[in-house]
Amino acid sequence: MWVWTRPSSASYKSGLSTAGTHTMRPSRRPGTFLLAFVLLCTLLGLGYPLRCEVCKATGSSCHGKIKTCRRDQNSCMILVGKATSKGKEWVHTYKGCTRSQDCYSGIVSTTMGPQDYLATNSFCCQSDNCNSGFLSVPLTNRTENGLMCPACTSVFKDKCMGPMTRCAGKENYCASLSGHVQAGIFKPRFAMRGCATQSMCYANPGAEVPTASHILILSRTECSRAPMPEGW
Repeated sequence: MWVWTRPSSASYKSGLSTAGTHTMRPSRRPGTFLLAFVLLCTLLGLGYPLRCEVCKATGSSCHGKIKTCRRDQNSCMILVGKATSKGKEWVHTYKGCTRSQDCYSGIVSTTMGPQDYLATNSFCCQSDNCNSGFLSVPLTNRTENGLMCPACTSVFKDKCMGPMTRCAGKENYCASLSGHVQAGIFKPRFAMRGCATQSMCYANPGAEVPTASHILILSRTECSRAPMPEGW
């Protein structure tokens, strides 16, 4: 919270007309002004807690209440994701508070199998209620690019193994993630591997990644260039 103090410019005088009567004036010593300046800058740096719109829903939009963020959350986020699994497709939207180091503005695309892939479009900002707008559903380029990565997903495990899957579009990296799923009071472990755009590599351990129904808390992230197949 900002704290504003305004010193009085009026003199203080004793009510008695005696030799002890004196006047107290604000000090003009440079050190006093320097201390006041540093204190003011410190108070301004603390600022008010950020307030963001918070909601999640299936579909390309959602509306929710404006809530106060935690002190360590200095950004508002809006994320629209399109997921496909075994031929079925759905869209979800998430809005909420996040940390700037966990938030990426742009498109992230991943492939975890021939019929399992996900693309998200996200936007991060740092002012009150700045995530109240809309984002377009990300366009997905499913044209195979000749690269391949091991792909799998697993719950209740820290690692998973799977067959090679073909990457698409700008998915030039192989990514491996693990951590915990924050779903109410339960926090089961998860692991996933697959093709990814370079933007997925910006995720760091400790990051909180929103999905349609829960938050993924990453504990391990690995990312490397997808190897070129022989003959290319």
